[in-house]
Amino acid sequence: MENLSIDIDELKSSYEATLKHLKSVKWTKKTALTVLEKMGDQTFENVFEHQCVPGDEACQYDSCDIGMWLDRKRGDAEASRNWLKPHLKAYRDYVEQNKDELDEYLRQQGCKHRLVIDDTGSRGGERNHYYLSLQEVLGGGAKSIDLPSCHIEYQVRQIPKLLPCFEWMRRIDLEGWKIRTYLGAPLTLGVGWVLLMLWVLPLNNDQHLPALVLYSTILVGLWIFVHPFYDLVNRRVSMAPSWMLPFKVLSAQLEMVPTDGRKVNGAPIRSIRLVRYGGDCPICGAPIAVISGTREFRGRLIGQCNESGTEHVFSFDHVSKIGVPLRGNAYYGISNKQFGNYYRDHPDC
Repeated sequence: MENLSIDIDELKSSYEATLKHLKSVKWTKKTALTVLEKMGDQTFENVFEHQCVPGDEACQYDSCDIGMWLDRKRGDAEASRNWLKPHLKAYRDYVEQNKDELDEYLRQQGCKHRLVIDDTGSRGGERNHYYLSLQEVLGGGAKSIDLPSCHIEYQVRQIPKLLPCFEWMRRIDLEGWKIRTYLGAPLTLGVGWVLLMLWVLPLNNDQHLPALVLYSTILVGLWIFVHPFYDLVNRRVSMAPSWMLPFKVLSAQLEMVPTDGRKVNGAPIRSIRLVRYGGDCPICGAPIAVISGTREFRGRLIGQCNESGTEHVFSFDHVSKIGVPLRGNAYYGISNKQFGNYYRDHPDC
C-alpha cells in the first residue's frame, strides 16, 4: 500500500465531526455507525498509545478484527467479509449521496477533509484490510489566501511515545491542581531565592555563601530543564526538551492547545501535549523537520529540509499549519521583491 501522509489532528476532527453529524440526522444504520466508531476508537488508541501512524499496518483491520469488536465470534474470513460488506457500503453510500450536506457541515466545523473508509485490496492471497482515511473537501477549512506555489503544509504525523517515567507528560490538562502547580512552582522557587538572598547578604558571612550558590545553581539547572514548558505561555509551541524523548525520536514539539472545557470566566482550559510535526519539501520532496532556528532565524521554529537544510528553509505556523520559504532564491520562482509584495498584500500572515 502507498505510504499515506495523514494529519492526525485533521483525522480526529473529521472523525468526531462526522459522528456528530450522523447522530444529529438520526442515521438509521446503527451497525454501520458502530463499525465506524470502533474503527476510530482502535485507530486513535494505536496512534496515541502505541506511536503508530494513520494508514500504517497497525491501523489497518480485516473483517475478522472488526467483527470481534462487535462481539461476533471469530469465524472464517469469507463469512466475516460478507457480514461487513453491507455495513461499509451503507456508510460509503451515505457519504456519496449526501456529500454536499456533509461537506457543508464539515466546513462549518473547520474541517478540510471528509472521513472515508478505505481498503488495501486483496493482493497475493492476503486479506483485505480497512482503515480510516481522508478526502479533501473543496473550499473547506480556514480563510483561503494566495500562497506561494512552493509553500508547505505541515501535519501532525506522530504522537511520540515517551520513556515510561515521562509518559504522564505526553498530555497535561491545565486544570485543578495541575494549573496551580504549573503557575505556582516557578513563583515559589523565585520567592525562595529572593528570601534566601535577603537572609544571607546582610549577614556578610562567607559561611552562608555556598548555600546561596548551590540554590542558585539548582534554580538555573531546573530552568534549563523546564523552560520549554513555560515558553508555551507566550508562544503556544516550543521544541520538546531532549531529556524527555526516547533515543529514536530525534525531535518533537510541545504545544499548548485549547480543549472543549471552559474555565469559570469562559476562557478555554488549555492542555500541553507532545506532538511531532512534519511535512514534505515542495522543492525536492525530502522530509521536512521542525527545528529551533539559528542565526537570522533565532528565536523561532522553522521547517528545515533533510536534504538541503541551508537553502530549503520554511516558516512554521502551528495554527494554520502553513509555511512559506524563508529564502528569496530565484529558483524558487519567487524573488525577494515578490516576497515583499506578498507580505504587504497579506498583513495578517
